Amino acid sequence: MNSQEKFILYFDLDQDQPNVHSQRVFQKWLDENKEVNVIKIEGYCDSTASNHYNKQLALRRAVNVQKHLICNNFLLDSTLVIDNIGEDFIRATQEFINRKVIVYYQKKSNSKIQEVFVSKLNQSGVADLSKSPKKQ
Repeated sequence: MNSQEKFILYFDLDQDQPNVHSQRVFQKWLDENKEVNVIKIEGYCDSTASNHYNKQLALRRAVNVQKHLICNNFLLDSTLVIDNIGEDFIRATQEFINRKVIVYYQKKSNSKIQEVFVSKLNQSGVADLSKSPKKQ
């Protein structure tokens, strides 16, 4: 099983684009992580507006991050999940920490190594326990 990693972007109040600091950090992350497979994007909000509004804002945040990934030629998993959590989570007491998007990803190289390993294992018959020699 591949390990899942995450990257967090922060947003200013009532904004659906990452704040200036997160934009810089995001660009650096994009430049250094071309070999990842994005599997999930979650949008969050603080509790300063209605829950309905915050769910919509969280979705816009997540979708904008997805668009940025696509524009930078990132591999998005075929089962990519975009989730708008809104304010329905255990929030930090400092509201600015709650205004975020979390990008979950896996390193592509790890998954390729695993695929090759499993393929070789299956070809060798070692993985098929039904073919193991019986004790006499």
